[in-house]
Amino acid sequence: MFSIAIVDDHLPTIERLNEYFTTKWNASVLYAHENGYDFLRALTQKKQIPDIILTDINMPIIDGISLTHFIKLNYPSIKIICTSVFDEPKLLKTAFASGVDAYILKAAIEMHFHFAWEAIQKNEIFIDHFAVIGMEDILPYNEKSKIMLSPNQPYNLTLAERIFIILASTRKSLSFDQIAELMQVDTATIESYFTVVKNKLAISSRGDLEYFSLKKGLTLNTMPYAVA
Repeated sequence: MFSIAIVDDHLPTIERLNEYFTTKWNASVLYAHENGYDFLRALTQKKQIPDIILTDINMPIIDGISLTHFIKLNYPSIKIICTSVFDEPKLLKTAFASGVDAYILKAAIEMHFHFAWEAIQKNEIFIDHFAVIGMEDILPYNEKSKIMLSPNQPYNLTLAERIFIILASTRKSLSFDQIAELMQVDTATIESYFTVVKNKLAISSRGDLEYFSLKKGLTLNTMPYAVA
């Protein structure tokens, strides 16, 4: 199916993921190391290039972000999935700026990996839905304009469509003309957003948008400062 490198400073996590990828995916685990330095040494010696690197963000010696910088400069074809125990927006921002293709909370890897793999094969970003807060600050640092969220929100919404949902649902008194002014686009573009979002989410009104926004945590707190 694919080959993978696992880089994590928690040995039980390496063992757990090694079993998961070999049994569930029939994947070839080419490397399993406890820090980026040991992995890079092995990569240089073995010269076997994995399809994916699954790396923890926080590790000693060489962390996941530094590892990503090196890999994307020297092996740009490798897809990199970062993991962490907690949602850390500041680290995520730096991670995606360095070229990370996906982010999954460590406890949810088995739940969300197949969604991440599906997205990154299409050169889209995948983000665990628990890391939604702060995502609008992350995306502008990456040339990829689309994201694929994990199962709680599998709608592949663009950043602009997400902003539209937030504005249209949390500020219900705003007309499409006013939303267009805030987003610095023309009214026809806003109308097209509404049509696209209606089709994607199977909704029919701004009231439905409000319900979707509340259910999925799309609030003023997740809106970029430029339109706050």
